[in-house]
Amino acid sequence: MKRLGLSTAVVLAVLAVGAMAAGKAASPAAGLLTGTWDGVAHAPDGDENFTMTLEQTGDQIKGSISTENGGQLDITSGSFKKGALEILCETSDAKYHVTGKLKDGQLSGDWSKDEDQKGTWEAKRSAAKPAAK
Repeated sequence: MKRLGLSTAVVLAVLAVGAMAAGKAASPAAGLLTGTWDGVAHAPDGDENFTMTLEQTGDQIKGSISTENGGQLDITSGSFKKGALEILCETSDAKYHVTGKLKDGQLSGDWSKDEDQKGTWEAKRSAAKPAAK
């Protein structure tokens, strides 16, 4: 009887270690787009600089878009599938739709706000800040 209890304990321990290892293996690595991107949005009334902070897990994109005027939009939904980026930001005032492609380390594409405003945009990864001396 004591032998059965020890065998069961060993099997449970092996299963627990296996489950922990599988859990670590299953946690996704940072995606290709994860990071901070500096960009400019082009519109008929002028250009506006922005910063996108993206977190990619698999096909899903989360994060935010901040403008130099202090506005910030949280990404409501986003995806990066087959090289195509699609982001939706919804607020109580407006709905923003951003699409783009990654080419040669840069993102570029089109944006629209509601049905009446649209333009193009491009962004590149933020330059790393120099280390303090």
